[in-house]
Parts: sequence; structure tokens; C-alpha cells
Amino acid sequence: MAREIQNRQRRHTTDAYTKQIEQQHSAERYVIGCLLLESSAICRVVEILRDDCFADQRLKLVYQAVKDIWRDGQQPDIISVTNRLLQAGDLENAGGAYQISQYASNVGSTTNLEEHAMFIRQCYTSRKLMEAGVTIRSLSMDTSADVGDQVAKAIRIVEDVMNDMDYSNPIRTMAESTDRALAEYEKRERINQEGKPWGLRSGIRILDRYLHGFKPGQLIVVGARPGMGKTSLLLHFAKSIAQANERVAIFSLEMNDVSLANRLLLSCTDIDRNAFKDGCLTPQDRNKLIDASGYLRSLPIHIDETPSLSIQQIKVRSMNLKRKSGLSAIMIDYLQLMNMKSENRNYNREQEIANTTKQLKQLAKELDVPVILLSQMNRNIEQKLQGGKKTTSIPMLSDLRESGAIEQDADVVLLIHRPEYYQDTDAIKGIGLINIAKQRDGCTGKVEFAYSEDMTKIGDSPKNGGDPL
Repeated sequence: MAREIQNRQRRHTTDAYTKQIEQQHSAERYVIGCLLLESSAICRVVEILRDDCFADQRLKLVYQAVKDIWRDGQQPDIISVTNRLLQAGDLENAGGAYQISQYASNVGSTTNLEEHAMFIRQCYTSRKLMEAGVTIRSLSMDTSADVGDQVAKAIRIVEDVMNDMDYSNPIRTMAESTDRALAEYEKRERINQEGKPWGLRSGIRILDRYLHGFKPGQLIVVGARPGMGKTSLLLHFAKSIAQANERVAIFSLEMNDVSLANRLLLSCTDIDRNAFKDGCLTPQDRNKLIDASGYLRSLPIHIDETPSLSIQQIKVRSMNLKRKSGLSAIMIDYLQLMNMKSENRNYNREQEIANTTKQLKQLAKELDVPVILLSQMNRNIEQKLQGGKKTTSIPMLSDLRESGAIEQDADVVLLIHRPEYYQDTDAIKGIGLINIAKQRDGCTGKVEFAYSEDMTKIGDSPKNGGDPL
């Protein structure tokens, strides 16, 4: 009985597919007829249809001829198309002069041209999806390959099909764009009236006044030399976002999850760091540690400590997390430790980084979350001097390590500087600077933040209303 049901379903699927092929061939003949009937009709479908969209190879040749004539600045019609095919030696392969004339004769109006073109493109996408399925099946049968790599390749194959579907007209009128801008403002207004912030808060008030929070789709790069507190600042951002019940994923390519948890525990208490490391806390401090542990357990922070992750692996794990439990922000520590091996073996290191930051920006847009990316800075920053004083200059965009593409792809670039670390004569103990070196939709500037001696606690500077750490 079950087999009979399966056979009926298979026959039904086959019949439906056969019917779709027939409809596609009919749509292709209609579109070609329209293009031969009305010389300006090609402008209406050239952004929708590519040559490969035509399943009938004869019609594909005719479509190519129409496009070539149009791109040469001429008016495509039956005579010019027939001559072009004749000169190329493709007239007989396209069905002959009589058949070409029949395409236009069988069309009375071009009114539904776009609808038929869209249907042909959808059928083409279905064929590409079937081909992708065959390729993915072949991948899965390769027992010698790593399963994670197979999944990543399968996702790329499906993504290629999905990206190929973006053929609708992206041009909007000013009226449409204004309506969208007004709708977005009204959304911000509604969120504000509910007492909620627009954008995810960093936990440093002066920084939030500049950035208005981390927004979905943004790539935020945090750059610094080693020892400046990149990871500490990242954890402070994560804790602040999670405190608003927003889920955060941290991909730590350098430190393990226990090390990060230790830092977060110390950030929530005033216990002695050395006593904590040596395992000799007082009973009172031990109780504080347990209380802090209970608090941190409730925060929606996820840590992945896998070393040398690729962008595809980060993407897969982020997508799975968002699907299962939601996701509000992705944090990566740090760029230079990522596996950037590209399918293009001719890429040098700078091109690999450029390709990676481009994909991270795409990831932010696709998942509609901010991606906060830590990055190393060039060593020569430590050699800069100002006025002969024992100091270093504040880092700039040009100090980002290995690639100018980092600053190009980033929506926001934050560069950390601690004058105290370099024994700057003007340094204030426990006060660092964040240089907002780039903000795509806002102003730049320098803001202060406070930090504890062991860099476990980050907060507002006293000048900006912060309490001593």
C-alpha cells in the first residue's frame, strides 16, 4: 500500500514537471515573439533573462541575436535578427527564417511580457536547483572528505542558486525611498516610546551617543595592538548586549571558553585576581564568585572556541543558532586567526583578508545582525613619536594590519589606545581612548573609557559619569 502511494506521488510529480516544461516552452516562444514584434521590448526583459534561461536552444540563439543587435544600437526585428543569425551561421540551428517569422505572427500583444519572462527565469532557477541537488548528493557520497567541509560546500552551492534569484528591478523612485525612510523612523520612534534603545548598547554611554548602538547589518571592526584590551572590550560589549536579553555568539579563535568565562566572572566581582588564580579566595570572596557565576549563567551568551574557523563555518554555526534560539550579534576574536584559505589559490594574504571581510559584511546583512570583528594593528604604531615625548600617537585607519579592505568593508571602525600602557607623560591612570575612526552613517571622534588595572572591568570614565572601577 505504501509503495503504491509512493508510486502515485512519483507519477504526480513527473506529470507536474512535464506540464511545467510545456508551459515554459510556450512562454519562451511568446517572449521571443514579443521581442521580434516590438523592437523596444528587449529593454523590459534584458535584466530578467540571460541566455541560459532558455531551455529551447533554438530560442536561445534567437534571444542572443536580439540582444546583440540591441547592444549595437540598432532596432531588432525579424529581418535584422534573421540576417544576424545567417551571418553567424546559426540560422538553421535557430529553426530557419520561416520559423522565426512564425514566432512574431503568433503574438498579438506584448502586455504580459514581463510575467512570462519571470516565469522562464523561475523555471531556470528550478533547473539550477536540481543540478545543485545532484552535486550535493555527489559530495555527500565522498567518504574521504570532512563532513564540515562538505556542508560548507553544499551551502555555497545553494547560496549561488539563491543569489542568482536577485533579478528584480532594484531601482526605486524617490517616493518609495522616502516612504521606507519614514517607516524606519516610525519604527525607531515606537521603540523609543517603549523605553527600549535603537541598536544594541555597548555598555559605554559616550560611545553609544556617537554610534546610537550596534545596528543589524553592520560590520564593526575593533582594532588594537596586543595588550590594549581588545578581548576585554569585546566581552564588555557582549555582556552589555546580553543583559538586554539579546543573544550573542562569540567565536574565540585565540582563547578557550574557560578563559573568557574567567574574565567575565572577574568583571562581575571585586575579588582579588591573584587569589582567584591561585585558588585561595576567602569564604566571602568565594560566595561573591558563586553569585557572579549564577548571574552569568543566565546571560544568553554562546562561546565557540574552535581554532582557525573559516567564514563558512562561522556562517553555518551562526545560522543554526539563529534558527534554533535566535541571534542578535556575532563577535569574532580575531580576524588574523581565521582560516582564510580560498578556492582561488592565486590569492595572496591581502586578497584573502579582503575576501573574508567582504563575506563578513555579507553575513551581517544576510542574518540581519551586527558582526563585531577584532583585528590586529601594524607594529609600527608603537614606533610613532609626538614632539619628542615618550608617547605614541593615537592609531588611525592606516594602522589596520594587512589590508585596506578592512576599513572599506567596515561600517564602523573603533581603534583602542591606552596611553598609560606606553607610559605617555599625559596619561591618566585607568583611562583609555577609543578612536571612532570611521562611521558610515555618523560622525567620528575620540571617546574615553575606564578600565581596571587587570583589564577585567570596562566602563564609563569619571568625566562621563562613570564610577571608579
